[in-house]
Amino acid sequence: MTHETPGRPARRRWPWSSTTPLAADIAACVLFLIIEVVVYGWAMFGYGLEGLSAQGAREMDESTLAGLAFTRHFLIGVLVVLGYAALSRAPWTALLQLLVAGFLVVLLVAGQHEYDQLHPDPAPTPSAGHVPCYSGSGRCD
Repeated sequence: MTHETPGRPARRRWPWSSTTPLAADIAACVLFLIIEVVVYGWAMFGYGLEGLSAQGAREMDESTLAGLAFTRHFLIGVLVVLGYAALSRAPWTALLQLLVAGFLVVLLVAGQHEYDQLHPDPAPTPSAGHVPCYSGSGRCD
C-alpha cells in the first residue's frame, strides 16, 4: 500500500507575479492613450475657449493658470497609471505612459515658462534712504 504525500496548498498569486499577456497589454495601452488624449484635449479646448472669451487680461491669466493646474493634476494621474502598469508588469502600457508623462512634463515646463516670461517680477522698490543720482549733484548712493 502506498501513501500519497499531500501536495502543497496553492499559493496565492499577486497581480505582479506574472507578466501581463501581450494582447491585454497592447489593448490597455491603446485604451489608456485614447482616453488620455480625449480627456486632455477636451479640457485644454475648454480652457482655450475660456481664454478667448475673456474680457480682460486677468481672466486670460486665470484661464492659463487653470490650464497649468489641470496639466499638473493630469500628470499625477498619468504617473499613477504608470505605477499600476509597472506593478502589473505590462511593459508596453508602462512605456507608453512614461512617454505621455514626459510629453506632459514638456508641456507643463513650456507653459509655465511662457507664463513667467509674460509676467516678470516687478522691479524692487527703492529703500527709504535712497537718493536719486542727478548729473553733477554729487549726492549719489
